[in-house]
Formats: sequence, C-alpha cells, structure tokens
Amino acid sequence: GGCIPPVKYDPMAFGIPPNTLNNIDSSQVLALIVAKQVLNDAYHGQFSDDIDRSKMSVVLGVASATELLHDLVSRLQKPIWVKAMREEGLAESQVDKISQRIADSYVPWGENAFPGLLSNVISGRIANRLDLHGSNCVVDAACASTLSAVQIAVNELHSGHSNLVIAGGVDTLNDILMYMCFSKT
Repeated sequence: GGCIPPVKYDPMAFGIPPNTLNNIDSSQVLALIVAKQVLNDAYHGQFSDDIDRSKMSVVLGVASATELLHDLVSRLQKPIWVKAMREEGLAESQVDKISQRIADSYVPWGENAFPGLLSNVISGRIANRLDLHGSNCVVDAACASTLSAVQIAVNELHSGHSNLVIAGGVDTLNDILMYMCFSKT
C-alpha cells in the first residue's frame, strides 16, 4: 500500500469541532486538506471569499468502504464475543471485562459516526466546508474510480454545468480485510 506521513490538521480551520474527529474517516479529512490546497494552487494562493463558487464542483473516485466502517461494524460483534466466552465457561465478570477491553479498541459510536463513515460525505464535506455550490459526488468503479471521476469532471466542464471541478481519487483503506480480499482473488 501507499503510505503517507502524518499530516497536520487544524479542524477548527474547517469549522469542524475537534471532539468529532474520532467519528470522521481519515479519507474525509485528507481529501478536505488536499481540496483546499488544490484551490489555493489553482488561484495562485488567492482563493478567497469573493470568488464565485456557484459552479465549482467536486467529483471523487472512492473504491470500497471507509476505514471507520470497519471499526464501527466490529463494535457490533460484541454478542458473538460474549457468546464464545460464555461457552468457554468464563465467569460473567471476566466476560464483561474482556468484552469492554475489545470494544474500547474500536472507535465509539457517536452522533457523527454515520456521516463520518459514508464515502459520499467525502465530496459533500469538501463542498460544504469550502462553500462550493456545484455538483458533488463520488463514483465507485473499483480500480477505475479515479479515471471515472475525471471523466465525469470533464463532462461537467464540457457541458458548462461546472466551471471548475476538483477531481481525483481518495482511498485510505489499507486494512487486513482489503489485504485478504485482494490476496484471495
């Protein structure tokens, strides 16, 4: 997999409360940072509030799921852990203690968890936080997701529906499930 170094992120610069970061997938955060950099580059550092954003769009290729989805799904497996431990004869106090240790290994559910795990919110968060009013969507075409996003972006520009489109691909999921899926394919 491609690995990137740690990225500094100031959630308040994007109007995102820091206490919600655990419930926002890193794809959303990284895409937001890069989108802002893209706009600053496109406008030679002059991207400001007085620029017309009515036809600025975001189209991103996003294959598979997000990292946060796996954490939140894993938390829901608690009944399976409990059943197995009880069947092994562990005392209820041990079952509770071990179950809590496992659950604490995962991101907790919160009110921001659902939007934080959705891949379509990657483009939506960019459009919302950067005040872009054109189209925003993600496309999943597996390994061709980024190319599909670029094709849609070109069509947006050609049709005149957009006068600027941030297009590319976003995928931070590099976990054991993806490794196993591709290894067994």
